[in-house]
Amino acid sequence: MRYTAPLAVVAALLPGVLAARSCAAVGTTATSGNFVLRLLELRYDGPDPTKNNNISTIAVALGTATTPLHECVAQWPESWAGWYEGGNSLIWSECIFTGAGGSPDKVISFAADWKTKTVYVSHIFACSDKPGYDNIAAGSLKLDVSCTTQDDGTYCFPKASETGARPDLRINTKIGTAPDASASCAQSSKLYQSWRVEKWFRQFEMTPGSTSPWDDKPHPKDTGPSFVLRALSNNQTFTCATAGNNKGVFEGKCTADNAATKATTSFTFDSKLNFLKVSQKLECGDS
Repeated sequence: MRYTAPLAVVAALLPGVLAARSCAAVGTTATSGNFVLRLLELRYDGPDPTKNNNISTIAVALGTATTPLHECVAQWPESWAGWYEGGNSLIWSECIFTGAGGSPDKVISFAADWKTKTVYVSHIFACSDKPGYDNIAAGSLKLDVSCTTQDDGTYCFPKASETGARPDLRINTKIGTAPDASASCAQSSKLYQSWRVEKWFRQFEMTPGSTSPWDDKPHPKDTGPSFVLRALSNNQTFTCATAGNNKGVFEGKCTADNAATKATTSFTFDSKLNFLKVSQKLECGDS
């Protein structure tokens, strides 16, 4: 069986997108750069003892006061607790738009630091004040959770109120900086860089007998990923292609589509865990 695996499906989010938001940074005006996302549901499940794979799962629903608009699921080895290989890089996962109502956001992603029980959210939206540009806002919320351990594993929920009601959980997000295509290399190097993944493509053949594209064994005839990165800080794009494969962990390089952009950009993709990691170093010379 031949399988083409997408990582980010932006088109599915577009029909419910509402009017664009201002992309002015916090403090530019009295109300700029601050947003609120409501966390309606959250459940954490520890590893299933019957599967012996040590994988934890966390599921989140975001939306209005009563309607879930985005549903999010992430999985990682329990010992990682939401950090790639237990290090200092959070594992971000894209949320799926439910279509239950309109949303001003094009893409919502989330991450969880399960050591501290903190949820992180970022959302990308079109700029009403900069046509053709998108921007990103991010925020976090520390949770108070209640966990139960049974024969089938451990599961956790946010604690209910004293009356037993569902807690009112809100995540305040902020824009760090407004997009600026004229920013110098030195200025850009001081910013936290965020990219939007576009045109993701990966093709492979599933091994006979496989029940999932993410089984443990590497797939034969795997092309590895190719995709485009769009920098939200200045709208510059980078075309990325696989250059090598080491037992299912692909490595590749990204080339700036604007020849004037001086940057070394690379990526690794773990096909077993479906994780993409991007690294970039701006080459600004003496500046």
